[in-house]
Amino acid sequence: MKLVIPATSLALLACAHSRSPITLADKEAAARPLQLDRGVTGSTDGWDWRDGWGGDEFKFVARETASYLFRVSPAYKGDSEVRHVPQIEVYTLDPKRGRHTIGNTSHVLSVPLNPGVYYVNVDGNRVDRGPYQLAVEIDTRREAAIRPEDPNVVEPLCAQAPALGDAPALGTFQSRSGGARASCGGTGGGAIYIVDVARPGRVTLEAVAHFKIALEIRPDCMGRPAPALGCTKTDGYDVTLSAPVGPGRYFVVVDSAEAGALEFGIPDGGIRGAFSLKVRFDGAP
Repeated sequence: MKLVIPATSLALLACAHSRSPITLADKEAAARPLQLDRGVTGSTDGWDWRDGWGGDEFKFVARETASYLFRVSPAYKGDSEVRHVPQIEVYTLDPKRGRHTIGNTSHVLSVPLNPGVYYVNVDGNRVDRGPYQLAVEIDTRREAAIRPEDPNVVEPLCAQAPALGDAPALGTFQSRSGGARASCGGTGGGAIYIVDVARPGRVTLEAVAHFKIALEIRPDCMGRPAPALGCTKTDGYDVTLSAPVGPGRYFVVVDSAEAGALEFGIPDGGIRGAFSLKVRFDGAP
C-alpha cells in the first residue's frame, strides 16, 4: 500500500522545520526581570526544545556586593501534590558573551555576587512539567560568604587592633564572613587598625593592595550605629581617604571592594592578598 501525503501537509512540515531556531541570545533578550525580594511564578509547560535551550529565562541585576540567596520550588496544586522538581542555573556573560555558570540548584543556592547583570534559567526535564516559584534575597544567614558584621567576629578584632604609627603597616587581608565591612561596599574581613588623635586636624590614609581595596575610618569599632567619617573604594589597587577629625580614637577598616576576581566572570567569595597602609595627620591651623 502506497502512502500519499497531501501537498498541504508537506508544506506545513517544511514551514515548521524552516523556522529559525531559538538561541540563548534570543532567550536573554526576552528574559523576564527578577527583582530582589519579589518572587515570580511560571510554568515549565509548553517549552520549546528545538535548540536545547529549554526553560524560562530571567534577568537579575545585583546592585551591591553581597551574598544572594536564590530559591526555587514547585508551585503546589490544590491537592498539594508535587508533580515535578524545577531546577535553576545562575550564570553570567563575559565581555565576549561567553556563558559561565555560577551555580545550580533545585532548592536553595547562595552565591556571592558583585554588582552586575546575571541570568537565571528555570529548567527541569522533558517529562516532569508544572508550575514553579522563584525568588532572590540578600543572604544574611551565618553560612553566607558575605553578610553583615557579626559582633562575635568583629569585637575580638577591635580588641586586638594595632595602632597605626609613622611606619606603614604591612598586612595580609583575608575575607571573612561576618567580618569588618566597609560601609561603601565590601566583602568583610579581619583588618582593623587604630588611629589616636590628640588635637583637631585631618587624617589622610593611603593604602596599596594586591586586590581591589575599600577603606573606611569610623569613630567606633562596633556597637553604636555612628556613621563612618569617610569611606571610599576604587576599581584599582590603591586608594586615598581623608577626613577631618577631632581629638579621640578612630578605627580604620581595610576591606576588599569586590567578591573575588572576575577573571572568568565567576565571582568567588574568598579574597586573600597583601596590603600596605599608612596614615598622615595634619593639625588644624
